[in-house]
Amino acid sequence: VPIGAFELRDDQDQVFVTEGFYDLLSIPVDQIGFHDSREGFLALLEQVTTNPEPEEAQIYKVGDRWIKYTSVRDGNIIQGIMQDVTPEMKEKQAIRKDRDLDPLTGLLNRKAFQYQVERARAESDTSCCQALLMVDLDNLKSINDTYGHQWGDQYILESVRELKSLAERKHTILGRRSGDEFLLFFRGW
Repeated sequence: VPIGAFELRDDQDQVFVTEGFYDLLSIPVDQIGFHDSREGFLALLEQVTTNPEPEEAQIYKVGDRWIKYTSVRDGNIIQGIMQDVTPEMKEKQAIRKDRDLDPLTGLLNRKAFQYQVERARAESDTSCCQALLMVDLDNLKSINDTYGHQWGDQYILESVRELKSLAERKHTILGRRSGDEFLLFFRGW
């Protein structure tokens, strides 16, 4: 498991890191010197922690990797460990995708849509405007019966393309409720 550790003291400008620490963060050899000072290293830690992974504790996206970062302070000493958890996060993302996304459209399924809406409502200002729109496609059954399911799927996918144009706004959530039913949740427009 790729892992790196560091020690940083308040009363010293020097930073102590394990071998391979900078490789873990994909820092080029010519930039390592900048991070050897206290100030440069603190800037590096801030940079590492700027992109936290949603729903994950102490995991951050750094470039094309996910890094788990933990640290403790004991008096004037900070000690930290960083671990590359990319394989685990890729596996989690694949599981979430299977769990939360409709396989045909790539939209949130009913349960994931409900979860996202509940989370958005809990995080939003109660005076904020909110609306829920349900869209039901016409004649899907007759298209499937007459032309086959591949054409019914094309009808659904084309409809989703149009619905996505409505859902391009930042505070809009789009999901597939069932075969030909879709939900849009708008807030704060």
